[in-house]
Amino acid sequence: FGTEKMLIDFAKSSLINKAIKQPHRVRQVLDKVQSDGILSTYKTVRSKLDQLMPMGYSNCGTVIKVGKNVNEFQPGDRVVSNGSHAEVVNVSKNLCCKIPSNVKDESAVFTVIGSIAMQGIRLVKPSFGESVVVIGLGIIGILTSQILIANGCRVVGIETNPERIKIAKNLGIKCIKQKKNLREDKEIKNLAAG
Repeated sequence: FGTEKMLIDFAKSSLINKAIKQPHRVRQVLDKVQSDGILSTYKTVRSKLDQLMPMGYSNCGTVIKVGKNVNEFQPGDRVVSNGSHAEVVNVSKNLCCKIPSNVKDESAVFTVIGSIAMQGIRLVKPSFGESVVVIGLGIIGILTSQILIANGCRVVGIETNPERIKIAKNLGIKCIKQKKNLREDKEIKNLAAG
């Protein structure tokens, strides 16, 4: 359920499964064998596979230090950022935002996830009263649905997980369990029509 789980599952998979999921990487390895030899390529691939990957992409904390030409932030400012989950992160000023004093860290940390939902909505450019189908009702899908509803859109959420459907319905989102062929699903068409 989400990016981190997908990354963990991928990391646990065998080399064969990783190769199947990333054929372009196999091509890169074969090219490297031709140019650098087997031993050098093996060491490079092994080193890459052994690297830890920082998880997460939404955090909040206190500014420790700012870079040159950064005037928007000062050490001591509480900020939310689109950085990995870590004790200390280094991110561009464009991936940071000050947290208002009346907002708790536990709420502020959802800013990045909300911005992902907002960006998807901006790309679609929905109008008041328009019907929108949101496929997937994880946290970003639910936030997207709630923002669309607040914007005056009719929303139909589609999800395979019954627990997510229950949560979405409790939040007032019309939703249905995903079937095999979405294009022929009459239930979706009926809900979208109003």
